[in-house]
Amino acid sequence: MPLSAKQLKRFLAMVVIMVIWITGLNKVGFLACSAAALCLISCLYEMERNRKNMIRNIVVSVLFAVLFYGVFSYLGIHFPKALLF
Repeated sequence: MPLSAKQLKRFLAMVVIMVIWITGLNKVGFLACSAAALCLISCLYEMERNRKNMIRNIVVSVLFAVLFYGVFSYLGIHFPKALLF
């Protein structure tokens, strides 16, 4: 079954986000790139795009990155050094 125009658009957007995420890992860092990619993906698949949902997506992405960093730091696992983290 072929993809609809909306599905194809979202698929191509996901591919672009993943390519940017992969290329940014060494330059910007894992945590910053992952938080930005998570935010973009959640905004892409948000049904109702408004200011409240965008702020929620940004806050959740940042909190997830901080939690992720905290858990891995507690376990003694360090991320590769890059520009930001």
